[in-house]
Amino acid sequence: MFDTTTSETEKTEKLTLTKASKVRVEIDVVFMSGKTKTHVTSVLCEKEIGVVKEEFLHVCEALVATSTDNKTFRFTVQTKQSDGVTVKNADFTLDNTTTVTGVNDKDSDGNIFRNYTFSDAVEHTVKVKQIVFVVEGKDVTVVTPTGKCVAKVTPEKPPVCIHNPNLPPEHPDCKKPECVEKPGSGLPPGHPDCELPVTGPAGVAGLFAGVTAAGAIAHRLFMSRRARLSE
Repeated sequence: MFDTTTSETEKTEKLTLTKASKVRVEIDVVFMSGKTKTHVTSVLCEKEIGVVKEEFLHVCEALVATSTDNKTFRFTVQTKQSDGVTVKNADFTLDNTTTVTGVNDKDSDGNIFRNYTFSDAVEHTVKVKQIVFVVEGKDVTVVTPTGKCVAKVTPEKPPVCIHNPNLPPEHPDCKKPECVEKPGSGLPPGHPDCELPVTGPAGVAGLFAGVTAAGAIAHRLFMSRRARLSE
């Protein structure tokens, strides 16, 4: 209980309530004679006051993917929150298999992001698993609803070395392999027009065909000479 005023010119005191309460007004009346003071109250001077707790907004709205080379992608989290609420960090999950927690890298707009670089040409899915907001100085973890804050990308397959598809074109070992001298050409190994070494089943088949053809020609020459000598 407290006195709200001591004179009719003073303002009524303000109350701040942290929980639902019943407020009752009691009035002390002083008659002009100054001799009698009556304590006055009534059911009309009572009021049940409910306290509505302030609700803070903190949600993940979207996950936006951007890229300049269609190989490395930046996934930026877009959130919506009340004034005074800040984003602390976020968890990212790649293809429902790998999760990176506590990512707090932020762009110039204060949005959290994570970069992923892909070396294939298949679709990848990145989603924000949860976000930690700071509300009134306390960490509040918000789990992202299913289907929310998800981004899918399909990168382009990067170029490869024409001499070795297992290497990128800028790799120091990406160069034309040493070649052998082409029979009868007079070209030394390393010449741009020299014949590359042939390996694998196709090479073996080609080599066999070449040997067979050479044998057939030699056999015809031998038989022709023999026929002339027998005449």
